[in-house]
Parts: sequence; C-alpha cells; structure tokens
Amino acid sequence: MVSTATTRNRFNKQGTGDNTNTWGTKLNGEVFDLIDEALDGYVAVTVSGNVTLTSTNYVTDQARMRQLWLSGDGGYTVTIPGVQKFYLVRNACSAAVTFTAGGVTCSVPASQSRLVFTNGTDCYVSDDGASLAYVNATFLALAGGTMTGNLTLAGAPSSNLHATTKAYVTGLRSTLWIFRGRAGSRGSSSPRTVPQRAGARLIFRPSSHSIVT
Repeated sequence: MVSTATTRNRFNKQGTGDNTNTWGTKLNGEVFDLIDEALDGYVAVTVSGNVTLTSTNYVTDQARMRQLWLSGDGGYTVTIPGVQKFYLVRNACSAAVTFTAGGVTCSVPASQSRLVFTNGTDCYVSDDGASLAYVNATFLALAGGTMTGNLTLAGAPSSNLHATTKAYVTGLRSTLWIFRGRAGSRGSSSPRTVPQRAGARLIFRPSSHSIVT
C-alpha cells in the first residue's frame, strides 16, 4: 500500500506493509516530531510582501507550526493552507497583516497578538477585547484618567453622587426660588428668574423679602 499524508498537518500515514525495516524511523521523524511542531512549534515569518506559508508533506514547514511571529513592513497578505487550523499570531510588523485561506479574510493589527482560525476556507480573528493594549487604549480606567472626547449623560441627576449635565447646572443658575416669611411663620415660595450679570452678587434680605443684585 502507498503512504498518504493526513489532511490538516500532513503527517505520514504509512500504508500497511510499507517501509519494511524503516517504518520506525519514519514514524518518529515524519509523525511524532511533526506533531510536536504542530502543537507548539514557532516560526518567524518576514512580511515585506505577500507571503504564502510553506506546506510540504512529512517535513518541517511554516504552515504546520502553531505560532507565527511576524516582522517586516506589514500591510500585506499571508496565505495559509485551505485546511482546518488555528494559529497564535504575534504581529510585530509596522502595519496590519491580512490572513486568507481562499474565502473570508481577517486582519491582525500591528503590534498586536491574536488567535487566527479557519474552517479551511474562511479566516477569523479573536476579538479585540482579548488585547490588553486595546483595552488600555480604548477604555478609561476606574482609577481615573483623561478623556479625549465628549461625555454624554443619560439625563439629569437623581442622586447626590450622579454626574450633572450642563443644561441642569445652567437651569439652576438661571432660576432662584425665594422663600417669603419670617421666623415662626409658615411662609410661602414662588420662582423668580434673576438676570445674570458678570460680577453680580445676590443678597437675600428676610425683613423686606427682597433681593439685591
């Protein structure tokens, strides 16, 4: 019988009766050693143009490795074999790198590490939330920080510790509630709108129920 390569990682599946007196050597070198590479192997790939990962039966190649460490210019496409597989990708290139297996493509951003996986046709990449660098660059820390954009609140505050909108504060400044009455009396209240003048002071005189600005 004739030996054949396994579908995904191209190990030597020896035919019955093949390789008399040498089958053990082939089993070690063309199966076990390659399984070790497929599980945790590492390969450095320079991406200064479009790259197709090497893929050869029974010997060490790029496509079988689990880890792909990319360097170079980036901005190009890496073609992987059209078989089910996943890679741990570290993109140390200056630009994003695209992965394709013939169908849907995916991209790994520059200076980021991602899980790239394929069903043999379409390629996908792990979510951005998996990257600590992305989280630090996108979200404000609970301990505080500086925002570079505007913050829009859901509405006016309803609790002492709620953030306050500009409209809410402006409304408080433009309307003053005056309470009329003397000590011991029930008194009454009514809203008064007070004109705002630069440098003006508001003084409430209980005896005359008046305001001086």
